[in-house]
Parts: sequence; structure tokens; C-alpha cells
Amino acid sequence: MKDKSGNDIVELQINVGGERKVIYKYRKARVDSPKAPLSDETIIEIVRAAAKNDIHHITLTGDDPLDREGIVELCSKIKETAGIDRLSLTTNGIALSDNVEALKNAGLDDVNIKLDTLKYTAYEKLVENGELDKIIPSINAAVNAKVSPVTLVVHIFEGINDTELMDFLQLTFQHKYRIVFREFAEEGPDEFKSVTEVAIREKMPALRTTLQEGETVQPGEIEYFKYPIGVGKIGFDSPLTSKDAAGRGIAVVDEDGRLRLNPYAKESEDVKAALGM
Repeated sequence: MKDKSGNDIVELQINVGGERKVIYKYRKARVDSPKAPLSDETIIEIVRAAAKNDIHHITLTGDDPLDREGIVELCSKIKETAGIDRLSLTTNGIALSDNVEALKNAGLDDVNIKLDTLKYTAYEKLVENGELDKIIPSINAAVNAKVSPVTLVVHIFEGINDTELMDFLQLTFQHKYRIVFREFAEEGPDEFKSVTEVAIREKMPALRTTLQEGETVQPGEIEYFKYPIGVGKIGFDSPLTSKDAAGRGIAVVDEDGRLRLNPYAKESEDVKAALGM
């Protein structure tokens, strides 16, 4: 199974819903009524079909997967599916510390935590109903549970959190986090202008790639960089400015069960037809 650029799909992201408790103000407000999440049975059917199509990496996404009832049991069922080698989860981090040990025991391999800022004043400008003071303990809990890697996903916006680049950079001097600066490519309010990869790199000179000689970035992967004294890594996901944004080898199953062959694509297709279900 291939994406629009002809790369093999190597990762399937599945939206499993979860109550929209935390609202990111830079995202377009939802005007339609919330859809019922995919059932466990449907998700497992999709996972089995993905494995038969040589997709061995599943990432659970949604408003927040940890707000879904029975998420630990669902993780266990997914990881027990023949052919699934890696299970990831993307979360706002607020409820992670209470669940990470159980998730690890259920087969969770790694976690992506949304963390756009380290400052309360900026957090209030970016997030509604969030709890910043719960995210750092959740990051530490994930590390202690040996969930690895722990990836912090960061959107940088002009005039809001663009002065924090060095704060995030310094985290990589002390912790083995992966920090991914992701350009915000969705529609949203005009006051949120995403800072591009080029602009971020200009403030982070002398980054060195972690690729070894002869290695290349494979579909679905992000190239990571670091400083010689750092233990963590820095990566960029640049759908606004990268020519390769449409060819990442990542497919997405949306909350309504439709399949997109790229996380940033607008067009979708029937997941059952695409996966031969």
C-alpha cells in the first residue's frame, strides 16, 4: 500500500476519539456534533487489515485517546494482533501519568505528548481547559515507565511562544526526549501564525544530524538532529514548507472511519475498500 508519492505506507494513525476536554485555540472550532468513536471491534478489524498490508506501526490519536473508556484494553488487543510490531499514542499529556504504567504493560512502545509551551501565560493563549502543571509529571512518568522514545510535539507561533525555542533546546541537553517542531498547516484563527522550520533553524545554528554515514531517512521517519553536548534530539515536521510533506508513508483513519493517505490530505477514501476488508 502506497501514499500519493509512491512510498510504502509504514504507519497507520487511527483516531479513536476521546472527549474533547482540552481545546487548542489555534485549531478551527468544530461546528458539527461530535461523532461516535469507532468501536473496538472496528478498530481491531482495521488493524488486522493494516498488518496484512505490511503496515506494522499503529499510532492512536484523537481529541485525546486517554479519555476513551477502555483505552488500556484496546492497546492490549492491538499489540496482540499478529504483525503489529510498534504501538504509539499521541496525547495532551494531562492524564498520562495516571495511565502510563498500565499502558506500558498493555504493550505501548512510545508516546507523543503535545507541549507547545513551558510557560503558563503562553499556555493560556494557546489552550483552553488545559492543565500545564500535569504535563511535566506525565513526561517524567513516561520516562520512568520506560516508554521510549518520549516525543514532545511543539507548534511555535509568532508573538506567543517563539521566544521559548532555547528553552526547548536546553531540554535536550538534560533529557533523552525527542522534540519535534511541527509547522501548523491546518485552518485556524488568523492571529496564530506558524513559525516555519527555516525560521527555527536560523535560531538553532550548528545542529548536527544523528544519521550515521550511509543512512537515509525512511518513509514515515523524521530526520533528527542534536548538539554534541545534547542527549536528546530535535526534529522538524514541516507540512507548510516541505516538498516531501505529501510523501511521509503515513496514512490516517479519521474519526468517521475514512482513510487519508497522508496526515495533511483533505481527500479521503473508504477504509474497507482501501485495506481490502
